[in-house]
Order: sequence, then C-alpha cells, then structure tokens
Amino acid sequence: MYRILFFSLALLLSVSLYAQEIIVKGKVTCYNRFGLNNVSIIVKSTKQEYKTDSLGLFSFKCDKGEMLQFKASGFSSKKVKLKNYPDSVNVDLRFIENSRNVEIATGYGYISKDKLTYAMQNLSGEDFSRYSTIIEAIEGKFTSVSITSNGIQMRGASTLNQGDENALLLIDGVKVSFGEFKNIPTSEIKSINVLKGGAAARYGAQGFGGVVVVVTKGGKAK
Repeated sequence: MYRILFFSLALLLSVSLYAQEIIVKGKVTCYNRFGLNNVSIIVKSTKQEYKTDSLGLFSFKCDKGEMLQFKASGFSSKKVKLKNYPDSVNVDLRFIENSRNVEIATGYGYISKDKLTYAMQNLSGEDFSRYSTIIEAIEGKFTSVSITSNGIQMRGASTLNQGDENALLLIDGVKVSFGEFKNIPTSEIKSINVLKGGAAARYGAQGFGGVVVVVTKGGKAK
C-alpha cells in the first residue's frame, strides 16, 4: 500500500516538474548571422503561436518540456525540444534555394536573397582595438565606400542627389553625427555593418545614401 502511494506521489511530482512554466528566450537567424523578423514559433501542445521581433528575438512563457516549431516563408521549418536548450534557444533556419522570389526579413528590412550579399557587408569578430580610429577600420575593408571630410559615402546607394548624400550613421541604433561617429573608441566596437539599396530601405529617406550600423560591446542595434 505504502509502495503504491510512494510511486503515485513520485509520478505526480514528475508530471508537475514536467509542466513547470518557464520563460523561453532566444533568437532566430539565417546564415548564422541575420536575425529573422516575424518568424512563427508554435508551441506543440497548446498550438499557441508567437513571433520574433525585428532583430529575430523572442520571449514567452511555456512548459519547460515543450516542443517548439519554427516556421517562416521561404525557409525550412525546424522543431526543437526545450530540454535540449538549457540557457537560450538559438535557431538557424535554412533558406530554400529555389525560393528566389522570397524576401528575407532581417532586422535591416526585407532583402531578396539575390541582393543580400550585395546589399550588406559586415565586419565582426575582429580586434578593432588594433585600429587607431573607426575610420581606419572601415577604410579599405568595405567596397564602394569612401570617407569624406564630413561623412561617409557609398557608390551604388539610391541617393536623391546622385552620389553626394552622406550615409546615415548609427551607433547601437541611435543616429549620431560624423564627429561623434569618428570619436567612438575602437576598443568598444563589436561589429560594423554597411547597408545600401534594399538593405537600407528600413530607414526610409534617411537611408538613401546608405547606412553604417555600429554595434558596441555594451549595446544592441535597434
């Protein structure tokens, strides 16, 4: 009798632990690099659906024993078990190569796959402290980018005045002047992204001359 009671209590405890609600956080990317916007995340048992934000990030509550399915147009879907992700759920979705007309929704706007490589260039994982200034880090590293006395210009950007429009400069999502941009300590730089064409469309008229996005070690692009 006591043995049956013991096993019954153990079973109830295990079910309770399995159903324990937790906060699930993570990020969905493509090419292990670009955050995907508006990806559907479906909780298997409840069919509850959540979406990633413009940076590919998500956060919601569900049982820690759940199975999640990640779905986005133009990408292969993916299922993950939460128990296999003790810290955060970072998922990379594979782009379906024959989906040529599908646009990739990244944190920088919707970009067709054919234009993705052309539109965005990136410097990350470098030791920027070896450069004396951020200008020195950019010069010679990015194609079609030139530094002037009052800004940064990009050939091939969709400018209103035929090539003399300076690029929009952002540090951790905040617009800054060229003077402020030049003075950022290189030891604080985590990554530098150069955007033009479709990649810069998210920023409207301000991005006609292209956009330079700098993320610092203590910040996050918005």
